[in-house]
Amino acid sequence: RNLIRRQTLYPKIVVGASILVIGAANLFIGFIGGGSGIYSPLTQWSTWVVLGPVLIGILLFVKFGLPNPNVRHSWDGFVQSIPYLGTTSRMFAMAKFGRALAAMYRGGVPLHRGTMLAADACGNDYIRAKFAPAGRYLEEGRSLSESIALTGAVDPIVLDMIRTGDSTGNLDMMLDKMADFYEDDGETRSNVMATVLGVVCLLLVALYVLYVVITFYQGHFSNLGSAGE
Repeated sequence: RNLIRRQTLYPKIVVGASILVIGAANLFIGFIGGGSGIYSPLTQWSTWVVLGPVLIGILLFVKFGLPNPNVRHSWDGFVQSIPYLGTTSRMFAMAKFGRALAAMYRGGVPLHRGTMLAADACGNDYIRAKFAPAGRYLEEGRSLSESIALTGAVDPIVLDMIRTGDSTGNLDMMLDKMADFYEDDGETRSNVMATVLGVVCLLLVALYVLYVVITFYQGHFSNLGSAGE
């Protein structure tokens, strides 16, 4: 999230500055009676009549909707269905799960209890729900690798790592390696995603500025033509 904020900071500054500058310029032009001013969609009241409620709705959803467990579960499930973003989110959640379970296993927490606590610590309610049956499978006497395989929450390569740790007694080390695997891949994907998003935002801002400039000069030359007539 911090990476995305950094990559999109400049476009947000440009848009914010354009609103202030164009708004101030239009006030000045209106005060001196010098013309129709500069047209920008983001300085029109009609735009904010539509955009304002949308932004308020998003803020209310984040502040009051996401803390609700049912809404959070549905939202996390929806994010998982988004190409690329969903996979990246799952990788970070699995890294948290592996790191937490490794720490509790080293600390002597019973495996069935540690698995459920690690699932709670993964930060993704959809994935936590997928891990929910694992504790029951462990209590029935199944191995960790078999229990996690039955949930369908991990990739085959990671399942092989857990199975190796199960059979050699180095479960905590293999869980840490699993977390490293997911973290490295997730960080690479998030860097690519943030960079692409930053470029897309810059292009959208460039199109917005170009539209404002073209609209301004069209109005300017139309006024000159009217004055010449």
